Amino acid sequence: MRFCVQLVCSLCAKSFPKAKVREAFTNAIIHSDLLMDAGILRVEKHGGRLCFRNPGLLRLPIEQIFEGGVSYARNPKIQNMLRMIGYGENVGSGFPTIISAWKDAQWGEPELKNKFEIDEVELVLPIPVRGTNDRVNDSRNDRINSSMMVTLTIVRSNPGIQRKGISDISGKSISTIDRHLAILVKEGLIEHRDSDKTGGYYAK
Repeated sequence: MRFCVQLVCSLCAKSFPKAKVREAFTNAIIHSDLLMDAGILRVEKHGGRLCFRNPGLLRLPIEQIFEGGVSYARNPKIQNMLRMIGYGENVGSGFPTIISAWKDAQWGEPELKNKFEIDEVELVLPIPVRGTNDRVNDSRNDRINSSMMVTLTIVRSNPGIQRKGISDISGKSISTIDRHLAILVKEGLIEHRDSDKTGGYYAK
């Protein structure tokens, strides 16, 4: 879960409120209808917005949810498990805190949609306008695909990790990881410290 949240936040500006992104991701998980034959939980970035989509419609009217109405999770056991590791606000407080964070930052109002035609809920979070440094980072990210971003996130989460460890976590072959690491080192995003045998990779 921690790795997934870090990966989502890595797609956004540095000023993004990670705790609220985490809350949105948690809500999508605990409210997903896992009994549906079709549908998949998705997190997507489209231009100036971050979209969380989960199968299953809302159990309360949207207006009531905006006001902090309590919508009990479809997956209470998963909800309890996530709470035990520090994910998820108190019942009924999650969505209002997300709205409050976006309002305080003047990033626009989040949208919550019931998509009846495909039995799906979509939460859209506007992404703040990026500064000069972020645009420079965007240019660099254009040269780094999503698979490499996974490798980068693993290194950031596990300082000193070696090639095999990255391969085990990502499920990618050693040769693929070697290509990723070479590009990430060249781009100045990570570095290798100490000897080839005992050293590991660190984010800069």
